Amino acid sequence: MKMVVKLLIFYSLLVISIFADGVTAMVDANEVVEGNPITLQLKAVGEDVEFLDISDINGMPILNSSMQNSSSFVYINGDITNEQSTIKTMQFEPQKSMTIPSYTVKIAGKNYQTKPILISVVQSKAPEMKKDALYDFVLKSDKQKVMMGESIIVELFVSVSDRVQEAQIDQFQDPQMDQFYVKNIGKPKQYHQKGYTVVEKHFMLTPKSEGNFTIKGATAKLGEADLRRRDFFGRYPIQWHNISSNDITISVDPQPIKSDLVGNFELKSSIDTTKVKANKPVNLTVTITGEGGLEDFEFSAYEIDGVSVFGDEATIKSEIVNGTLQSRFTKIFAIVASDDFVIPSRTFSVYNPKTKSLKKLTVPSYTIEVESDKTALVSTVQTQPLATSPSGDTKIATSKTETTTTWWIVLFAFATGMVVMFLILKFIPKMQIKERFYKPDEALKILYPHINQSPQIEAMVRKLYAKKQGDKAVEIDKKELKALIEAIAKH
Repeated sequence: MKMVVKLLIFYSLLVISIFADGVTAMVDANEVVEGNPITLQLKAVGEDVEFLDISDINGMPILNSSMQNSSSFVYINGDITNEQSTIKTMQFEPQKSMTIPSYTVKIAGKNYQTKPILISVVQSKAPEMKKDALYDFVLKSDKQKVMMGESIIVELFVSVSDRVQEAQIDQFQDPQMDQFYVKNIGKPKQYHQKGYTVVEKHFMLTPKSEGNFTIKGATAKLGEADLRRRDFFGRYPIQWHNISSNDITISVDPQPIKSDLVGNFELKSSIDTTKVKANKPVNLTVTITGEGGLEDFEFSAYEIDGVSVFGDEATIKSEIVNGTLQSRFTKIFAIVASDDFVIPSRTFSVYNPKTKSLKKLTVPSYTIEVESDKTALVSTVQTQPLATSPSGDTKIATSKTETTTTWWIVLFAFATGMVVMFLILKFIPKMQIKERFYKPDEALKILYPHINQSPQIEAMVRKLYAKKQGDKAVEIDKKELKALIEAIAKH
């Protein structure tokens, strides 16, 4: 009963924390092209909300603002809660990179603070349109000649003049880049400048092989309202025009010096502990950052005798900073053993095309001390005291306890059990025992210490680890998982 009460209190606190009063600040974009506005929203959850008067943001006047109240029912874990929120929306035009300050919002008489937000103002890279042009469709590359392993930034710009009435773009097709590994960098941007609207997209390309390749231009349909006539409903018909960008040619040469990476990178590594209990994981984190692409870099798993090593899918983030490609590679290994072991060092070579030099990135070796379970097992063994018999022989002392049980105690216990069984069958006939299914995190904690016991457990741990990292292709057999956990519990 006490456990049930504790769970109810914990659940109540959890619901309160989810729906507690609070305020958050958010923007529609953290980066904006100069001359374009940013929308800031302050959302306050709770009743009796008071916003302070805000006439400017870091000296930039508020162009327009609005206030909106909403009420919604949210369903979580069988409980329906009514959430009251007030949203204050403000639009302003930053002239330079800045930090939106923290704002105070009063909710039910208590002050709450928002977090500051960093805003970057950048210049447009779109080619300037000719004065008489209605549109411009341009494909650009930061390099026309690269080597194997070196990445390219390809930018696509669609500019449409304000003179195009009710302009629409449809059936957009990206450039044909089959000879390269392709990754979209960031989200497409749309902004206005100098009398036309620009849409831009950025791609990172890494060549698959050596040779000369042509990237076929992007295509789309540009729609314009025909103001000379209307249909039966008073709408202007749309005239569609096929438009396409230019092609670009890329030359891919072999590396002058063979290396694992091409660019300018640094490596950092760390482990969470050097001492661990038997069959508990040690987590090794490796991070590579710098200028260049890391999309095709593979960090193979460690192979250590008598040790199980599990590696998650590497996390790779790429962005364009001041016109250069910046990448970050992070990979985590979970290493489990029952005895002391050494994580061996790993070395990777990096060729810098700017300095035409080769350098090494090294993950150092780590010595891990494993606390064995043998000592604990010995300490739990209890021995009986020794005794000497009259004949002089040594014997193990034993003791015998005789008990007597009266017949009426047995009868009473039996009758009580029958009454309890009758009540359960009578008043809870619909009670069903639900099968318990384990979440990946919970199952990993149970199975991790036993991965060396069977191939089935090791295979299941690998699947759970992949599932935890977001691999949607992995299917977990819930019955098999439950059977493995139950088998461990019996031993």
